[in-house]
Order: sequence, then structure tokens, then C-alpha cells
Amino acid sequence: MGHTAKIDNLKYNEFWKHNPEGVRRQYLIAETYLTLNDNPTQQDPKEQEVIRALQEEVKLLSATVAATVARLEQNTAQAPLLENANRR
Repeated sequence: MGHTAKIDNLKYNEFWKHNPEGVRRQYLIAETYLTLNDNPTQQDPKEQEVIRALQEEVKLLSATVAATVARLEQNTAQAPLLENANRR
């Protein structure tokens, strides 16, 4: 590779030594956006409400689909009976 200049000539890897309080302040700003694990208890209450609403909507849609499938199966089972009745 042959770097001709010093790789960290502006001392970016050492700036925290010269201004530790500034680094700490910047970390505190970013800390709310950093996640080490997905703990739902740490989520924003608005996000939790959106998640709950979506979960309820999924339940409602699942029930609607199940009811529709049951009606279709019932109608399909009755179809041969109706065809036989129409032939008479």
C-alpha cells in the first residue's frame, strides 16, 4: 500500500483524550438512539401505541379472513347440492 504520510496526522484517534467532556456530551446526545438490545420497555410510548394498534388490526384482519374462508368452504360444500337441485 505504501502510505507516504502519517495515517492519523490530525490525531482523530486521540481527540477524546484532549476533550473528554465534549465527547461525553456528544455521547449523551446520541445515547437515546443507540440500542444494544431490543427491549420493548425502552421504546417510545408513541411507538408502543402504534405497535398495539397494528397488533389489534392484524387480529381483526385475521378473524375476517378466517370467517371469509369458512363461508367459502361452506358455500363450496353446498354447491353440488344446489347444482343437483337446479337439475330437477
